[in-house]
Amino acid sequence: MRGVIFTEMIEFVEEALGFDVADKMIEKAMLENHGAFSQGGNYPFDHMVKLLTALSEITGKAPNDLLFIFGKHLFSTLVKLYGKDIKSVGNALDFIDSVEEYVHVEVKKLYPDADLPKFETVQKDEESLELVYKSSKRLEAFAHGLIEACGEYFNEPLDVKYKTVCDEPYEVKFTIKKI
Repeated sequence: MRGVIFTEMIEFVEEALGFDVADKMIEKAMLENHGAFSQGGNYPFDHMVKLLTALSEITGKAPNDLLFIFGKHLFSTLVKLYGKDIKSVGNALDFIDSVEEYVHVEVKKLYPDADLPKFETVQKDEESLELVYKSSKRLEAFAHGLIEACGEYFNEPLDVKYKTVCDEPYEVKFTIKKI
């Protein structure tokens, strides 16, 4: 998993909950690197699981609730770090629909070893989008937060629903509608 996700998560926890909570999270996670991440680094996914589990225990919030909140936060950061003028794509649904062909292609150019989820469009029209998220990491709550933040970025509120459609390989169907 890319280091930028870890550095941003720690910064987010520091800003939202304070340095003490971020320190407790890192300490409780008992990571081999003691929470030392660089944006350009690549780290085992289990580091994220350990940090998320620790934060969940500290805050009493469910891991998926924390992933959703973090996904919402991370969208604007990723736009600043990697995005060009994404509004030139058109609207929120167009941008979400382009993640696999545009965003992930660009990420792979920068980080050829990045292990990214797959998004397959099932149906799209002017008002809605259905897509299937495929990833063994099971971070659909994180994707949900990113999607909602995308709608906010485009000033287009979205109704986002999702459900697991297959456990092996793991697939989740998202239904996204403009409100």
